[in-house]
Amino acid sequence: MWKQGLVSFMSQHKEGLMKRYAVAVIGILLSLGVVATPASAAVFVAGADNQVFFVNFENLYDSTGKWLNPFTAPVPGQILSGIIGLNGLRVNNVDSDFDDTTFQLSGVFAQEIVSIDAMTGTLTLGVPTVTTYYKDLDLSGGITAGDDVYSTGLAPGSEMFAFYLQQSPDPVTTLESDGTMLDDVTKATDGSLFLTLGFTDPGAGVDPGYAFTALFPPPLFPAGLSFAGLNLIQNNSGFTFAGLDNPFENVFNGTLQQVVYQTSFNLNPPGLNNPNPDPGTSPWEFISNDPALIHPDTVIPEPSSMWLLGMGLGSFGVFRRKKFLV
Repeated sequence: MWKQGLVSFMSQHKEGLMKRYAVAVIGILLSLGVVATPASAAVFVAGADNQVFFVNFENLYDSTGKWLNPFTAPVPGQILSGIIGLNGLRVNNVDSDFDDTTFQLSGVFAQEIVSIDAMTGTLTLGVPTVTTYYKDLDLSGGITAGDDVYSTGLAPGSEMFAFYLQQSPDPVTTLESDGTMLDDVTKATDGSLFLTLGFTDPGAGVDPGYAFTALFPPPLFPAGLSFAGLNLIQNNSGFTFAGLDNPFENVFNGTLQQVVYQTSFNLNPPGLNNPNPDPGTSPWEFISNDPALIHPDTVIPEPSSMWLLGMGLGSFGVFRRKKFLV
């Protein structure tokens, strides 16, 4: 009997040690960055400049969020709002496309026209306080049940962009621009909140931010180039981001922001109110695209990773105590 008891004790003791050893190994691997965390998987490349390719669709709205004809002359207080989707990266001169059937990083944005330069027509953009936008389909003058209405969910006065991540094995909704505004925004904001951008001062030599659009004169109007330097407000990406000087413009040289970009701003040919030979199929009157630049510095361990790391180190503590007591 005593032999059977000893064998049983040793078996249980060995099983417990093996479990603790496995947890300890996982903790050490996580601390060394060998085990990838879900937030950092296949999104950006840490320690390098990431040139991000994207496309966005947008409309012009008045100061209350009501849709305006795309040929309306811009004035302060109007707002540009729409959807945005990332479609690829360039890192160290190597391009990689996102597979939108298994991965989607997309979202919603809004920028308010703060001022217009009388000489150049350049629009200075800021953070709007309006969060609801609509197309007055029944011409009632306000929002009614039959109108196309969406909300950005952005924090008024601080956030300009919000990005949402979808990754298989979870369902992935492909970004679309040919439904209603509400339907397109709903699909663009599926998934978990990845990060938000706006004007904020994160410190460490990073400047609060800027955004402007240089419109081309007629007959090219409405078209132009947009430039911005923005910072992270909410960050669930799993990365920290370095401050960058925008290489796409020469107006704000020397200022550093965590996300910088240049976009070409044009009429969206399928827009319902744009002159084209075919019937319009998109509720978005403008289209902009490419490129943005970021520099993810480091990967941030997720809370679950830190918990595993703590368990691993805790297991080593158990080992030492057991060895000391024996």
